[in-house]
Amino acid sequence: LTLSYEDIIPSDLEYIREVPGVMYYSEIERGHDGQPIDRVYFTELKDGVYTFEVVPDETATSGSQYSLVLNTGQTVIELAKDELVSEIPPQGFAVEVSGGGEVIEEVEVPLNTKQLFSLLNERIDEAEIQNRFLRLRLEANLKLAEKHYNKNRKRAASAILKNLNRLVERRAGRGINNSDADEINDIIDQLITNLKYE
Repeated sequence: LTLSYEDIIPSDLEYIREVPGVMYYSEIERGHDGQPIDRVYFTELKDGVYTFEVVPDETATSGSQYSLVLNTGQTVIELAKDELVSEIPPQGFAVEVSGGGEVIEEVEVPLNTKQLFSLLNERIDEAEIQNRFLRLRLEANLKLAEKHYNKNRKRAASAILKNLNRLVERRAGRGINNSDADEINDIIDQLITNLKYE
């Protein structure tokens, strides 16, 4: 879920943003620096990976600090404490929730689709591929899939990636190093999953 300024509900001294019955965002209290403390409340944590992005206030300086704490009632995870705004991780933070909110652990932030395309390009470039024609075929299919993605044709991009996946599987050990083929197909699988849920 992504909340934007259109979701704001003005009230007395605070702003509340909500997805009714699911999630609420508020700036109720003020910290020791006088800045509002932002809080996000979920009525129920569903299993899955939650990603958080810290966006500094426009008045923040590079010396300003932030903290990010996840409190589920059963579990408290301190993702960042008094960290410098200038060192906010560009990929954000992520936690994985399982068991209906019982088990929560910090995980690596999943790559977005553009990052996965870039990683796949790098992996194909570095792969041990014996046949020059096969390498050109892989690169051409990848460029075509990326072109369709950039034009918002996700089904076409996904179909091309599935064909690319089958090609790599067929040529594993026969033109493409087995471990390279496995890594390439893992990235392709992640891309297909991302395209399905975007």
